[in-house]
Amino acid sequence: MVKRARPSRAEAGDIANIILDGADCIMLTHETSMGKYPINATKMLAKVCCEAEKTLHYKRIYEDVKNKSQTPFKFSETIASNIASTALNLKIGLLIVFTENGRAAKILAKYRPRQVIFVCTTNQSVIKQMNVVRGVISYEMSKGDKIEDTISKVIKYAKDHAFCTEGTKAIVQTSSEGSGLKDDPAEECNMMKVYDINEE
Repeated sequence: MVKRARPSRAEAGDIANIILDGADCIMLTHETSMGKYPINATKMLAKVCCEAEKTLHYKRIYEDVKNKSQTPFKFSETIASNIASTALNLKIGLLIVFTENGRAAKILAKYRPRQVIFVCTTNQSVIKQMNVVRGVISYEMSKGDKIEDTISKVIKYAKDHAFCTEGTKAIVQTSSEGSGLKDDPAEECNMMKVYDINEE
């Protein structure tokens, strides 16, 4: 789309294959830096990505990722795997992760859940890093914010922007940095909790 307003079949196919291969993000180069139709190219990229995602088989992706993950699972991997499995089997509309180093969110995101993952953190570096992780939206917290208040704000934001609907549930993964679990001093995940979205 450097010189044309519409993508060729090959270009559209390449974008779709990138999504099916599990890429976290896609970057345009010539199309936006020197192309004649940078806005069209960006809109078409987003459109093709959305159409390609409709064909994903989320249960198969989950099983493939789980089977290829290193065993025995560490604590964080077990929690992330269980959250992803629960999101597949229940009417879950939203996933919320509290983290200070981003590790918990990255582990969960690798299972490619259908739901949007909101990452709540006070760490500016983590907020920037999460911008290139598939299906993740960063939510900046203040250091004095309470977890329950933040959950209510995130759910309200998600409903207002059509990321989830009433009648579904949200899974919240809370974290405590450096809980000192054996063989994994950087472990931070220790609890998952399910909330009714329509009650928030």
